[in-house]
Amino acid sequence: MNWILRFAIAVVGLSVMLASRSASADKKLSLPEPPIPVRDMQVAAYSKAFAKRFNLPDPKPQGELHPPLHALRFFIDVLHIDPVLGVPAFGCTLQAYFDMALDVAYPTQGKTWARDLYMPQQQAWLDNKLGSNRLPDQIHIARQESLSYGLVAIASPNYEWNKPGVFGTHLVRAFDRELVPGISYYEIGLLCPRPATATSEVQLELWLKKLAAPDFRTERMDFDAFHKFPIPKAIFTRAAPWLAWYDDRLTKAGIERARIGRERQSGEQKR
Repeated sequence: MNWILRFAIAVVGLSVMLASRSASADKKLSLPEPPIPVRDMQVAAYSKAFAKRFNLPDPKPQGELHPPLHALRFFIDVLHIDPVLGVPAFGCTLQAYFDMALDVAYPTQGKTWARDLYMPQQQAWLDNKLGSNRLPDQIHIARQESLSYGLVAIASPNYEWNKPGVFGTHLVRAFDRELVPGISYYEIGLLCPRPATATSEVQLELWLKKLAAPDFRTERMDFDAFHKFPIPKAIFTRAAPWLAWYDDRLTKAGIERARIGRERQSGEQKR
């Protein structure tokens, strides 16, 4: 049995276990089933050239991108199991595929993906055209410091300090300077947007730090030091029902976690 088959079996087993535990825990928290199953909570936008290259359906007008940003894919995944409640903790991920010629700053350090850590299903939406010889060895895991580098941000257009708008830097989890010929890749760990953000009329942008930009760990943030690309509204609006469910889940889980904490503290004081 090769490592891919073993991995697939393990993933299926883990998914079944997590689904069972999540359903049981959510029932305890008095939450309905999510409006969209987690495995289906994904949406992509891409250019016509990208669609042709990877045998994808033609992009819809509201989800079409233009080079040098070739594609964006937003999805929900399980990050870990909550140690107190024993339920899955979810996270949001944005995959960005952009032109290799774009002068983008990368994390200065990173280690190569180990073969047993790489998850092929994250690229399976591209119809497996990346080539199995590229997957295990090219993509790198970025160190946690990539967040403080300010390499990636999601912001409203023309954002400035102390003025209304949206701005937040996010973590580069993994990267590949050349995922396939001519295309670079970032895997970005996001704080899941609030439902109001997902349905807002404000146009959000993906900002990628320019190579020649200052080091934001020591220098003041320069909002002109980024390449800026509009994010199609469809990326987040499709997720809005799920995000509303998740927001409610977080609130009730926090209440339940606090109750358990009080009970434990009370039990310890009685000893």
